[in-house]
This record gives sequence, structure tokens and C-alpha cells, in this order.
Amino acid sequence: MILAKINSLLFTMLAQAEGTESTLAEPGGHNAVMDTPAIAALIAGGYFGVKVIGPSLKIKSGAWGMMVGFLAFVERYAVVKTGGTQFKVTEGATSEVNRVSGDEGSALTIDTVLMVDQDGSVKIGTPMIDGAKVEAEVVRHTRGPKLVIWKMKRRKGYRNKNGHRQDLSVLKINKISA
Repeated sequence: MILAKINSLLFTMLAQAEGTESTLAEPGGHNAVMDTPAIAALIAGGYFGVKVIGPSLKIKSGAWGMMVGFLAFVERYAVVKTGGTQFKVTEGATSEVNRVSGDEGSALTIDTVLMVDQDGSVKIGTPMIDGAKVEAEVVRHTRGPKLVIWKMKRRKGYRNKNGHRQDLSVLKINKISA
């Protein structure tokens, strides 16, 4: 799924970037070549986690997706604890967590950061990392799926049916700092 998003993003940038040589890759093994201005346009477009290792990018599309050469996609992520549960969060992504205080659209800072992976270097806290924080925004409050709790004791006439829906908040992770 991530490869499909990267694939469509790169071909969109190929079509928009000027001064690039490209042949669109199609399933079947055709190649697409993107030079340095297109990579600079990709990075300038605000897509974090892109680290340029070499001067060019070669995409080979096939049945199993694409193979990227000379370019590394480094994902910055953190493991935070909120609501008694640990979550792996990445910058720019949304996560469903147990209900947090705050209105929709309000800013939220999570200080209980247990682990941070930043450009390949991993920091692990004991139990938390001092000074690390995750800045998030409350997108909306929602509820989880209904769970049915069914209890029964055979031959006793005891039957009990209850339901439960967990209150959740959807958070958009804006920044991870360690």
C-alpha cells in the first residue's frame, strides 16, 4: 500500500517537474528515470522522510511493486503511551487513541515518549525519554465498533447481554522531537 502511494506520488511529480527525462513505468518491467531536479521538487513539496543518497532515482515497476535505487525513504516514528496503551506514531499520519481531553482542532502535546527513531538512530527511554515530545492535533472525537458481551449459565436460566463502544479520539501527528 505504501509502495503504491509512493509510486503514484513519484509519477505525479514526474509529470509536474520540469527538466526531467521520464518514461512512465507500467506493469511489465518498463523503467522510469528521474533526475535531481525532480527529487528536489519531491523534497520541496513537503514530503518528509526523504533522504537523498545519490544523484538519481531509478524506478523499476513490476508485478511486486517497485524497486527504488539511490534513494532511501527514512521514516521518523515514535512510540508514545497515552490512555494506558502504547502507540507507534509517525509524522503526518493519523492515529486512533483512547479519548483525550481537548476540543476538535485543539493542539495536544504527548510527553510520555518511550522510543524515537529519527533518521535511523534509535533512542529508547528508561522508561521515558527526557525532553522528547510529540505534538499532535485533535482531528475529531469518535466511537469504536460495538462489542457485544454475552454471558450465559447453562441449565440455570441466566442470560445477560451487554454492549460496549469505546470513546476514541483521532489525532494527527504534526511533529516528533527528541
